[in-house]
Amino acid sequence: MDKKALEELEREIEYYKQHTKQQYRSHIGEYMRFVGNREWRDRDVLYNYIGKMKKLGHSQNYINYLVRGPIGALFRAHGLRTPVKLPKVSLAMVDLTTLVTYKPEEVEAFVKVAQKKGDPQWLAAMALSTTWGLRAGEIRQLRKEDIHLKPKPSIMIHTLKGGLPRQHLIPEQVQEYLLEYEYPLISDDAGFQLFHEIEVAAGVQHIPRKAYHAVRHSVFTGLIMNGLERSKAENFMRWRMGGTSGHYFSPQMFEIDLEAYPKHPHLKYWE
Repeated sequence: MDKKALEELEREIEYYKQHTKQQYRSHIGEYMRFVGNREWRDRDVLYNYIGKMKKLGHSQNYINYLVRGPIGALFRAHGLRTPVKLPKVSLAMVDLTTLVTYKPEEVEAFVKVAQKKGDPQWLAAMALSTTWGLRAGEIRQLRKEDIHLKPKPSIMIHTLKGGLPRQHLIPEQVQEYLLEYEYPLISDDAGFQLFHEIEVAAGVQHIPRKAYHAVRHSVFTGLIMNGLERSKAENFMRWRMGGTSGHYFSPQMFEIDLEAYPKHPHLKYWE
């Protein structure tokens, strides 16, 4: 992308929050690397990129965020509309029986193979994924300054797709893997390649669309199956809730963690 095009983009996101700007630049960089020498405005190129995201296991919600948000900003900066049609997806209407998820024994296999290998990147990725159900992009954007030691060890999670950013307590079971990790910058492709390597090492069969997001689903469904109220499980997952639950459920910092961790489906695998 030429200098003038980048200047147009910076004007488009000028008044966004600094963290959002960084997200958009990162996602647009991923898109432009995919585009290569082709025309980034081309409809077929964008549809091919969407196809790649689906093959990597990204949910339709995440794809919609990418196209309407960061990539959409690139098009808007040049006075254009994104030339693709996206299906509507409602998280609020999600049915637990339709979620693509991992079985408990598969999640346990991920944890145990990461512990056996002892690679800090494997351990951090699995700790972040199995504890809070972080999306791949949310794992990628974490930095060392998001870790806080006082008053208690905690992590600030910056959400994607309009979720609620939240500072979570870091449970004792995963503290050793997260407090000293350096959180290096990695590409989207590298993040999914890492997951694939863990999947292969754990002997878990790869199925399209099953990656970090399927672990996220396993956290959510496990919390509910273990007795946590659905509205509280949604809050723990940092969903932006509407309706009655959005008005009447607003926990203090760490309150939701103290309720969720005793009912958490995966923390026992880290002990």
